[in-house]
Amino acid sequence: PINHNFQKGKIGFISKFLEFDNDYIQNKDISLLKKKYPETQVDVCLFKLDLVKNLNFYCRNNNLELRILGSSKEENYLEENYFHKILGKGNWVFLPRKGDFDSYKRIDDCEIVINAMSTLGTEAISRNKKVAFFYTDKIEGSNFGWPIIKQKKDFFFSNSNTHDEIKRIVENLRSISTEEWLKLISKYSKLFFFYDNDNSQLKKILKDLDI
Repeated sequence: PINHNFQKGKIGFISKFLEFDNDYIQNKDISLLKKKYPETQVDVCLFKLDLVKNLNFYCRNNNLELRILGSSKEENYLEENYFHKILGKGNWVFLPRKGDFDSYKRIDDCEIVINAMSTLGTEAISRNKKVAFFYTDKIEGSNFGWPIIKQKKDFFFSNSNTHDEIKRIVENLRSISTEEWLKLISKYSKLFFFYDNDNSQLKKILKDLDI
């Protein structure tokens, strides 16, 4: 289960650093990048780019610390450089990924986690963490609860990365109590999330197989 002893005012952003991102800060000619990369990858990366820039603006104006949760163990220096290039100086910190379980602990330490089409965000909400989901309509199946949930926006998810939409969702999550949050997501739990504490079911299967 999630550890609720988080640090208030700390907003985590789940990073996913790709080759496109590094190329983008080297050469911002989108027309050239579109020739090199699939259109869907370009759309996703640009969506995340605008999302983190607007999120940084919101956090800076509301005295919140933005924590970039790094994804690359081998190229964390390039990943950090990417965020320095697009965000500049500000009230944010980059936390490089050094081990396989770094991300989980750092997610637990944040009050809220911002997730843009990452399975890590789904894992976090399955453990009852307050997670904001943002996705682009250009990628079918990337929206929260696909294909069961049809609506584009709700209390904690949206297909828009604008400043106003970020503000709406972050303030929703900061204002709701833990008890109210657990009640809210309980209706999704049986449909989408399954958390097996201590991997009890996997251990049972392995035991039955005499492994």
